Amino acid sequence: MPHTDLLIDVAEETEDEPHEHSDKYQLLIPLSGKVDSHFSAHCYSLKNGTASIKNPSVIHWHTIKEKAKSVIISWNREEFHNWCICSGYMDEIEFYEIQSINTTEFMKYINKWTVNYLNDNNNAEPETIQSEVFEVLSKLTTGSHEHKSCSLFSHVVLDHYIKQSVEYIHEHYTDNISLEMLMAVSKQSKYHFIRSFKKHTGYSPYNYLLQVRIRKAQELLKQKKLSIQEISEQLSFSSQSHFHRTFVNIIGITPSEYRKNYGP
Repeated sequence: MPHTDLLIDVAEETEDEPHEHSDKYQLLIPLSGKVDSHFSAHCYSLKNGTASIKNPSVIHWHTIKEKAKSVIISWNREEFHNWCICSGYMDEIEFYEIQSINTTEFMKYINKWTVNYLNDNNNAEPETIQSEVFEVLSKLTTGSHEHKSCSLFSHVVLDHYIKQSVEYIHEHYTDNISLEMLMAVSKQSKYHFIRSFKKHTGYSPYNYLLQVRIRKAQELLKQKKLSIQEISEQLSFSSQSHFHRTFVNIIGITPSEYRKNYGP
């Protein structure tokens, strides 16, 4: 996509030299084969379902092996920071190096952005596309922005009462939260609350709760302290099989596979 502040490119077999970008972020998503993503202190072997993000001024390089193919998205640091401020984030976002990515979902967005740009109509201005890219990146990735906004998955919560219910979920996600509890917090009727919650977060209250629990599960799986069964119980899933199904539906791999790939 030929835009100075946003670049989407497809990379095949290559190996570059260690380098850094002080003025941009870079997301690498493997489409096929395996890719080694090198940072100054770590090397990660990526495959479909995982990705890496290089924050500005971080030394990195890639090894895209034979018959492998990847998509690389680069975006301007200053433009992104300005968007973050307008969207309610207080500080510059620092992404986690390794991400779990639903490649199929992400490619749908990329195809849409490319087609819209090539159509060159009034609804596909580069700035509009860039803003949508930033919003998708903030929702589908993990990093410091998870702790700088009361909502993990919607960059702005406008309704005061919905904001209270979202904050309640983040504070009590290990409890057995009922819809009635959230309705009481939001001081709204069931019908209005469900519609309003989904409007502002993009999720039903129950699915939002599951998203929060799975994000916490990702953190716990990266540590040695708890077994998968213990994590399931701590996050108040009804059973380990329920936890397993929910994790696969949201992250795309099993808890065991996630711990194997990203654990200590």
